[in-house]
Amino acid sequence: MVALSVEERRAKRLKQLYHNVEAQIMMCDDKDDLMLLGSLFMNSAKNIFLTQYSTEHTRFFLHQYIENILEDKIKLDKPPAV
Repeated sequence: MVALSVEERRAKRLKQLYHNVEAQIMMCDDKDDLMLLGSLFMNSAKNIFLTQYSTEHTRFFLHQYIENILEDKIKLDKPPAV
């Protein structure tokens, strides 16, 4: 068996995690469900950052992410490339 590189292991894990997220999205019946799920994901992401980084770093990361979305640097119509 050939050992996977760190990048290959991360890509494989990201694909697994995204599959679970995609399954949750598909379970939503309407726009209200999608908005609720999106809000929960955003809150969970914020909490993940806060447990790993300082409040200042978390604000910076989230601010940069929002700025990139507003500048259309992050395409929202496709899942992340793996």
